Amino acid sequence: MIVNKDDSMIVKKWEKYKEYLENGLWHVHTNYTDGKNTVFEMCQKAQEKGFPAIIFAEHVRKTLNYNFDDFLSDIAKASDKLDIKVIPGCETSIMDSQGNLDISEEVAKKSEVVFASFHRPVQNYADYLLSVVNMLKNPIVDVWAHPNIIPKGLSSTGVMIPLEPGMTVEELQTIMTLAAKNKILIENNIRYKTPKDFIDIAKIQGVRVITAYDAHRVGDLDNLDEYKGSYIPKNQFSLPLV
Repeated sequence: MIVNKDDSMIVKKWEKYKEYLENGLWHVHTNYTDGKNTVFEMCQKAQEKGFPAIIFAEHVRKTLNYNFDDFLSDIAKASDKLDIKVIPGCETSIMDSQGNLDISEEVAKKSEVVFASFHRPVQNYADYLLSVVNMLKNPIVDVWAHPNIIPKGLSSTGVMIPLEPGMTVEELQTIMTLAAKNKILIENNIRYKTPKDFIDIAKIQGVRVITAYDAHRVGDLDNLDEYKGSYIPKNQFSLPLV
């Protein structure tokens, strides 16, 4: 992120790719972490499905169990061989109420898009709200990933068991105003089915919303209209929105 001298204009790295906000394949994983296919295979499938760009969100931590430079090298090779824009990004966990992220400075600099999300169980709602506010102020962050999900634990297969945030409309309006101010993109996450009214409030407050596929295998892209996660939350607000 770049801020000019009077702090009035924030420039995010994702803005270089704003032409793909509506038609890109956002939030893709590979077999470097919990995905099932290689970088090239995911890029090839994205091209077959007609996407002009693919934006990866590979899982990272401060201490990686894989070589991030190898991941970037695979992206460069796929970009050379295929007719699709391939954008390296990463997904990192929000660590605490101060909005700190589980990512090294080196990986953050090498990533064109940084997705931030909750993967650790959250029990205290006040701390959760503070975490969100401070995460949105963190200059490293580009995207708030699966924003309607607070994990309360993991299933036996390692899938997050979600706990809906239960924010008030006023709280969400305040949060989305901050997201808009800091140019944080918000996901309409296909896998975790972000509620429509959650997205509506984001848009009303001026937030740019991206469709995030959270794809972990090429099969996730074969039937996009039918690709759904196992959890479909209800709309969490009863207010009519315009």
